[in-house]
Formats: sequence, C-alpha cells, structure tokens
Amino acid sequence: MITIDVSEMKDERDRLAIFLKSEHNLQVEAKGKSLVIQSGARALTSGDMKALVKRFLHRNGMSEDYRVTVEGELLRVTKRKHGEGRRREPEGTGPSSYSTVPYYFPNPP
Repeated sequence: MITIDVSEMKDERDRLAIFLKSEHNLQVEAKGKSLVIQSGARALTSGDMKALVKRFLHRNGMSEDYRVTVEGELLRVTKRKHGEGRRREPEGTGPSSYSTVPYYFPNPP
C-alpha cells in the first residue's frame, strides 16, 4: 500500500486519482488530502509510483510548479520554491558564419 500526500496540490487530487485509475488500472482510494494506492495484481514500487505522478504533472503542465519526493511508502507532492526549477539557457543569436568558418568567407562583412 502506497500513500500519496497531495495536500499542497489545490483541486488536483481528483484528477490524479482519475489518471491513475483510468490509464494504469490501479485501485485508488481518497482519504482526506491523500490518495491510497492498493497493491493489486501489479506490484508497484514507490519509485514506479513516483514516475507515474511525475508523468501526470508533466502532462498537465505542472512539472515546473511541483516536485515529488519519496519517503519509504509515502510520496509527497510539494510545491517548488521559487527559482528551484530547471535552468534554461538564455535564448540569443549564435556567432556569425565568418567567425566560425573563416575559410569559406574570406572577406569579413
């Protein structure tokens, strides 16, 4: 039995339960601000459940806002601190053709 604590996700507990029930045929039971996954015919580890919850977050565009941590049989979905997300490279222009391949462009602009 694996428990997912979704207390920091507002109004997303039911959507996560539907996702796990419909797409992965899991027995999901809602208790307060958490979901309890019963181990059925398919034995899932907490690492497998973490991957499924992360897939749900990614598909719904929430992977930049929430993170999933594992503590034994308990998974916690917590809100990311501001600035904790992945760093993105700044978009800009690349070097000119002359500076990268001077042989083919003998006269600089």
